Amino acid sequence: MAHPKVKISDNAGNTASITNGKLDVNAGLTVEGDIQIGAVEIKDHNSSQRAEVNSSGELLVTAPPATFDTVTSLKIDTDDDTSWHRLHANTASKEVQIQSLSTNVDIIYLGKYVNESSEVESIELVPAASVSLPISNLNLLSYKKAAHTTTNQYLLVTVLTNA
Repeated sequence: MAHPKVKISDNAGNTASITNGKLDVNAGLTVEGDIQIGAVEIKDHNSSQRAEVNSSGELLVTAPPATFDTVTSLKIDTDDDTSWHRLHANTASKEVQIQSLSTNVDIIYLGKYVNESSEVESIELVPAASVSLPISNLNLLSYKKAAHTTTNQYLLVTVLTNA
């Protein structure tokens, strides 16, 4: 492998000089050929957020893990709720994780809260299914059971509030 020819020059094309062991700043870099370097990592000087190029040439960005001030868990018994019900009263959140318990025997629908009698677009949570949603308040969501069952159906709701 041939090494690239590197020339550091000023705006007029004159070779840049070094003064007191430092390269003059008013210079441009001209490279003929490829520059090959090993692993590269770019780090933000104010945080631990990083970007790196892996050996496959893929750019990866690693953000610091999210932190949450509070984590609250609620277990909601859907009783015989075959009409729409607000998921919870006024509860601020950053993200909510909702799981239909594995012991459930039927679908529970989850959708936008309008009112108790309005049909809304919804998703189906089969037993043991879960969903995570970025949402500002739990009162924006509603739920209902698919059918009347004698077996209790439960939703486990985990509310994450940003620090």
